[in-house]
Amino acid sequence: MTQHERFARALATIARRVSKLRSAEVCCGGLTPEQFETLRALAASTDPSMGRLSTALGVDLSTMSRNISVLQREGYVERTRHPDDSRVVTVALTRKGANALETLRCDERDVMARLYSRIPAGSRATALQALELVQTALDPEVEATAACCANDQPKNATR
Repeated sequence: MTQHERFARALATIARRVSKLRSAEVCCGGLTPEQFETLRALAASTDPSMGRLSTALGVDLSTMSRNISVLQREGYVERTRHPDDSRVVTVALTRKGANALETLRCDERDVMARLYSRIPAGSRATALQALELVQTALDPEVEATAACCANDQPKNATR
């Protein structure tokens, strides 16, 4: 197996296992981790428009709209049209949404701290450096894929 193939296999395996860890061990009450993160981003936002929230969370507007629809239906948020520009939809936490942020424990810190502790102390700095390098390498790839897909072009069109 080539190094390229080993890299691809390891990265895919890590992504699947981290996703599995998040869904199995991160508790958010009746919310998914993504919904909880949406509430967090909303609480921290100075501009709670759908566009800004989708940008802050790194998801496209249609995904954000679906997430907000579920949160609205469940009573965590309410949507309103901006008074000066009806094209802009703003989102606000309801009392239930604010309460969820205060009372639910939805944090990956404990799960990831256990994982981090399993890495030998002498290798932690190297592991962190490698992960940050992969993260940096992914940024332009994610942007290129998002731009390509927004234009309805095949994914290979930007390469």
